[in-house]
Amino acid sequence: METGSIERRSGLNWDQFVEQYVVTNKPVIITDAAATWKAHELFTPEYFKTNFPEKTAGIGGKRYAMKDYVDLMLTATEENPAPYPFKIDIEKNFRELLPMISPGFSVLAKNRLKSKLITKRVIPQASTLEIFFGGKSGWFPYIH
Repeated sequence: METGSIERRSGLNWDQFVEQYVVTNKPVIITDAAATWKAHELFTPEYFKTNFPEKTAGIGGKRYAMKDYVDLMLTATEENPAPYPFKIDIEKNFRELLPMISPGFSVLAKNRLKSKLITKRVIPQASTLEIFFGGKSGWFPYIH
């Protein structure tokens, strides 16, 4: 089975994004959406380990502290992968990071996940802003 490459785009506005990608159900990598974020200067595994050592996330029914997970992730190998994904909801659990990831994505200005009609019951795993951590051989259980 042959797979195609995913198009990379910059400078997309809302209308272009909807017309060219949402309506056609075509994936796209938006290359410049976060170019001005302070996060580019700060966000490293060590930054999270040092500043949020006790924050936790659940993976496969087990909870991991950030300080421990970063070590697992950085020492992961193909033969011994770290549990994956260590996923954090920024708006819920890391609100202090919000100033570092702004301005928001203009192409998501009308994000359906922000609608009061979309509850966690409809899409339980959905969040609008998440960070995923993982090491070598991490397998992601759904498209993102």
